[in-house]
Parts: sequence; structure tokens; C-alpha cells
Amino acid sequence: MNAAVISRHLPLLAAGALSLSLVAGCSTPTGPASTVPAAQRAFELALACKTNEALLDTDAAERSGGPGASLAGIERIIILQEAGRPATAAGARDVYIGKLGNDKAKIDELDRNVASGVAKLRSERKARTGKESC
Repeated sequence: MNAAVISRHLPLLAAGALSLSLVAGCSTPTGPASTVPAAQRAFELALACKTNEALLDTDAAERSGGPGASLAGIERIIILQEAGRPATAAGARDVYIGKLGNDKAKIDELDRNVASGVAKLRSERKARTGKESC
């Protein structure tokens, strides 16, 4: 999956792709069917401040392979960053960057997507609970 496709889909997942129809609005997912539900569960768990459980779902999505695995890697960084685990988020980012081949434009895009995803996760939590953070 190329960075442009990831970039198009990430904000939806990070903002809470609460239904397959949101993702399908951009394009039809080509990865395993289990990837999108795992990403949705991970987002919902992160909203509920259940970070460790959310990370387990990103693990499942990554193991499923396909394009969704790449999205799950980005989602992992977002969840860790938003949960206040900067060192672990940095490690996950380094792993992901290794897959990008250290392409500066792709790394910059990743960083923008992570920042946007963190902001959208906090915004959705505030809309639902009245609080941005856990």
C-alpha cells in the first residue's frame, strides 16, 4: 500500500471509522475483512482509555496482513502518542519508518498523519465524554 492511500484512509481510522461505510467512502478496502473491525475496536478502546486493549487489536490487525496492517502500524503510533507514552510511540514510529525506507517525504507525511490522528482521537473523546484525555 502506498503512502497516498494510507494518507487518505488514516484520518478516517484515526478519527473513528466507526463503520465500514466511512472507510468505503474513500475507497473499497482491499485487505482482509477482519482488519477494519479490529481498527474500529482499537479506536473505540482508545476512546474508552483502554490503551493496552486497543494495542492488542492493532496487533491483530497487523498480523492479518494486507493493506490494513500498514494502517494498524500508524494507528499504534497514534494510540501510544495520545496515551502519553512518547518513548513507546517513538519506538513504534522507528519500526514504521524502517518499512518506509527512510523516505523523508513519507516520514513527514507519517508525522502529519499521527498528529492529525491524535487530535481527532482527542476531539472525538471530548465530543463523547466532555474530556479530551483519559
